[in-house]
Formats: sequence, C-alpha cells, structure tokens
Amino acid sequence: DDAVAALGPTNPLLPAFGQRSEQAYNRRVYERSAGRYALMDRQMVQSVGRGTVESCDLFSIDRQLIHVKRYTGSGTLSHLFNQGVVSAELLAYDRTFRQAFNELLPATQRLAQPAAAIVPSEYEVAYAIIPRRGRQLVLPFFSKVTMRNAARLLRQIGFRVSLTAIPNP
Repeated sequence: DDAVAALGPTNPLLPAFGQRSEQAYNRRVYERSAGRYALMDRQMVQSVGRGTVESCDLFSIDRQLIHVKRYTGSGTLSHLFNQGVVSAELLAYDRTFRQAFNELLPATQRLAQPAAAIVPSEYEVAYAIIPRRGRQLVLPFFSKVTMRNAARLLRQIGFRVSLTAIPNP
C-alpha cells in the first residue's frame, strides 16, 4: 500500500474519461491537446528479440510514456504495468526500437539522436487507469504487488513513475 501510495499522479492531470473506449479517449486527449501529446495507441514498434510492441498510448512533449487502461480486473492491470516496463526497457536499451518509435512521433516530439542512448531520468512512465464508472480506483492486492515491482524496476533503470486514476463520472 505504501509503495503504491508514494507514486504521484501524472502531471498535468489527464481529463475525465466520458468515452466508450480507451481508443476513443486517447484520440480525444490527443486531438484536444494542441500538440502536447502524440497519439501512439495501437501503433506497433519493432524491437530486436521481442517482436512488435505498443510503446504507449500517448507520448507527451514532457517525455511521458502514458499507458491508459480501463480497470476490468487484476489481469488487465498486470498487463498494463508490465507493458510499461517492457516499452521503457526497449526505449532505454534497444536502438532499433528507439529509431522506429522516433519515426512514429511528430517532428515536434522526435528524439534528436534516436540511435544514441537516452537518459532515462528525463522520461516518465505514466500509468493512467480508468476506474469503473462512478467509482474510485481501488487496486486489488496482486495488482499492487505488480505495480510496486514495476515501479521498482523502472526506477532502477532511472525512469520516473506515476500512477493516475482518470475520473470516470
């Protein structure tokens, strides 16, 4: 509980959900962001040894890899937390992934030298969870354990980590 509570929210906060799907939500956030976010949802990036991977749902000008997921149970959340770890590791260690990721970004958000190693402390892995309609987000025990472990791994690499509940009135 303490490890999860210690994670701050994504800054700036993401808008309320109010959509029918994650895909529609991600598109709305992107379209209303005035260039703050790049829409990366469902855009697969090639890596060495891991095949294709979805890097994130939204990538911000502040170098936030934002992973958005509706809460449907602990299995869904475990997938979300592990997706964040895998994409961050690939961004940090896989030049092929970094270059392919960079090609999908708008010119305003591209990495200056995608072949060069990144500085992980300049990036944030932001987990954004949409709770069930009208409810507060309460993570199940095993999701808390998975989140704690994911945050620990990401911080060891050097990434900042945040956890945000997206309002779903």
